[in-house]
Amino acid sequence: MRQNIIDGISKREFIFSKLLQIVALAFLSTLVLFIAGFINGSIYSHVWGAEYIFDEMEFLLAYFYDIVVYCTLAFMLALFINKAGFAIIALFLYTMMFEPLITVNMIYNPNINDGIAPYIAQYFPIRSLNNLIPIPYSKYIFMEIEDNVPLSAVWISTGWFAIFLSLIFLKLNKKDLN
Repeated sequence: MRQNIIDGISKREFIFSKLLQIVALAFLSTLVLFIAGFINGSIYSHVWGAEYIFDEMEFLLAYFYDIVVYCTLAFMLALFINKAGFAIIALFLYTMMFEPLITVNMIYNPNINDGIAPYIAQYFPIRSLNNLIPIPYSKYIFMEIEDNVPLSAVWISTGWFAIFLSLIFLKLNKKDLN
């Protein structure tokens, strides 16, 4: 980052180039998912038609948005933790261990799940991103599933996205890179 600034890129251009890279990678990942889904749908589906192919495309947009917000979280952690290896470990531990343990404890712990804790759990960043596209396995155990993207999860994720971007801008504006 310091070398980019020395070469003449402003801090604002640096941030926007990284955000553009995040959006490009998310778009590429979404395109690969669309192509894989189209190929699988073409092979295993017994119906054809544009209305079936493009049905429920909001999940694809939610996937794109999920990737953008998650990569912005990773970018923010990379700025706050200077060593790349430690930033990757911190992101992995937070995503796979700390937040899931905290939120599951808030939802299912009989000592605290009577109050407001289960409602607060949905406002954690990774939980809100996971709520964008609910896991469909619950339909196999006779539970009700959502067949749309929950608007509340979109708003919560947008709030976290704004927080991550604000922290990125604040960190880079305060950081001395000379």
